[in-house]
Amino acid sequence: MNCPRCGKVMEEGLVQSTGHLAWVREPRRLLASLAEGDVRVARSIFGAATLPGYLCRACELVTIAYGEDDPT
Repeated sequence: MNCPRCGKVMEEGLVQSTGHLAWVREPRRLLASLAEGDVRVARSIFGAATLPGYLCRACELVTIAYGEDDPT
C-alpha cells in the first residue's frame, strides 16, 4: 500500500491495544462507553485487540481498516 500523503510504500504490520480502540471527536479521560458519533475500531476483553495496519515512517502515519471482516 502506498502512503496517501507522500506516495511512498508503507510497511504492513499490526496495530494492537490492550483494551478498546475507538475513534472519538474529543479526547476523554475514560472510554468506558461510546458516545454519539464515536466509532469502535477494535475491542478486547482479554488479551490484545489486533488489527492489520500500515505504517509510513516518513509521514508518521498509521492506517487501519475496521469492521466485521477484520480480525480483532
